[in-house]
Amino acid sequence: MQTSRQFTAWLAEQGVSLAFTTYQAGRLFLLGLKPDGRLDVFNRAFPRCMGLCATSQTLYLSSLYQLWRFENTLGSGDLHQGYDRVYV
Repeated sequence: MQTSRQFTAWLAEQGVSLAFTTYQAGRLFLLGLKPDGRLDVFNRAFPRCMGLCATSQTLYLSSLYQLWRFENTLGSGDLHQGYDRVYV
């Protein structure tokens, strides 16, 4: 994935990751930083992703016939391979 020159610096400065869906491609994308500061892009296919809602520990995704709930399995302050959230 190509991004603007300062995108990874902005993610680091803000301390955030981004999640978005694509209706036509049917994908959920998660963009964040790897432990070494490089961009990390994770995506999964869902039929007709239509909506996304996030709380501090949960992601909700609506698709063609289902509502998906993904919960963070890590405790506060825990890391898994350098990441602070693991959604299942």
